[in-house]
Formats: sequence, C-alpha cells, structure tokens
Amino acid sequence: ALAASRRGAARLAKAALKSGRTCAMSGTLLEQARNLHEDLEILEKAMYRELGDPATAHLKRVDEVARDQVVATLLDAHTQRAKRLAAVYEDGDGARREEIQAMSGSTVFSAFYDQLKLLRDYHRKHNIAPPSEVYERELLVDVLEGANEQTFTGEEAEGRYLDMHALHEAYINLKGVDKETDYASYLKAAAQLANVPKPTALTSGYVRYVKSLRDYWEGFLTRTQPLLPLADILTKATAAF
Repeated sequence: ALAASRRGAARLAKAALKSGRTCAMSGTLLEQARNLHEDLEILEKAMYRELGDPATAHLKRVDEVARDQVVATLLDAHTQRAKRLAAVYEDGDGARREEIQAMSGSTVFSAFYDQLKLLRDYHRKHNIAPPSEVYERELLVDVLEGANEQTFTGEEAEGRYLDMHALHEAYINLKGVDKETDYASYLKAAAQLANVPKPTALTSGYVRYVKSLRDYWEGFLTRTQPLLPLADILTKATAAF
C-alpha cells in the first residue's frame, strides 16, 4: 500500500526483513515452474498496486521518483524470473518432457507418490510453509532488499537538480577552454560539445571528461527515470549517429 511518503515506504520495506524465500526451487521442474508462476503473479500485482493507485496521480516529484525506483526493481525481478520460467518450458535438455512422461502410463500412480514424497521431503527440509500473505510480503521485501540503492547527492535534492560541480572542475582544467567559466554558464553550455575547440577535443583529457559527462547523465536518468527504456534509446541514437 502507498504510504504518505513513497521514499519512506521504500526504505522501510527494504529494512523490514533481510532474508526471505525468493522461490522454492524443489527437485522437480514442474514444481519450479509452479513457484515461478506464483512469484510472477505476486510481482505483477505489486507493480499494479504501485502504478494503478489513483493516489499516485498527484505525487510530489521526489515521491514519484522513489515509487518508480521500487517499480523498476520489481520489474527487474519479474524479468529475471520470466527468463528462468521460459528456460523451463523450452526444455533444452528434455528433462521436463521426461518428467511429464514419467507421470503417465501404467506407472502413473507410483510416479505420483514418488514425486509427492520428494516434495514433502524438500518442503520439510527447507521449512517451507504453504503460500500465504507472509510469503508474498517476504518475497517483495527480499527483492527490494537485494536491489542497489539509488541515492542522490545533497545538490541533486532527491533528483530535482543536477550536481555537475566535479565535471565543471574537470572542464575548466582542460587545455584550451575558458578558465573563468562559472558553474551556471557551464551548465548551459555542457551539452554543446560541437563548440569545444578542436585542439581541446583531440586531447586525452577531453576524452576522459566526455566519458565522465556521459556516465553522469546516464546515471542521473537511471536514478530519476528508472522506468525509461534508456538502453534502447541510446542504442537507437548511436545507430542514427
């Protein structure tokens, strides 16, 4: 559920529980598939709750960013599990087909009870409780706990502003640029790379500066717009260039 502060909700969720079952991977592929389907459904419901709640329509920018970071983390976990489930259904080594075949024919009942015993032994060994709201909560917290925390500097003010002071310092130390360029002027001209004198653009220091500039901008977009398909946009832009 949405809290008054989305940032607070995300941080509390991450700190609430450090361990949790992410997917009960038993010895049978059919059980693995069932568990993965269950996880996917839980993650889909969680993303819908975050994005489908009418209360999110008028969030403050800082809370919207925190909400999107949570959704992006859930989406990444969903993608990883979907790939694992696809691999089970693709059945590259034929193990799933053999498992299904073993559950048919004249030995169907003995195969069924053998599988039932394996499942009971596995659940008993790993102390796995039946699916419940507790597991759903533990899965979501475990996913959020395992995510890389997307933090901002004080200057960035939770994603509202850029913090390019280090880049400004690197820029004015380049050969051939105006050493008197103040920070405000630098921000206006930072994207105008074509205006940089050619002798400066050919130096190794400038190449390192441009790489740092790109890394910062990509990182800032990833933190402030985590649901943006940035990789696809950059791939298309690179191809067009």
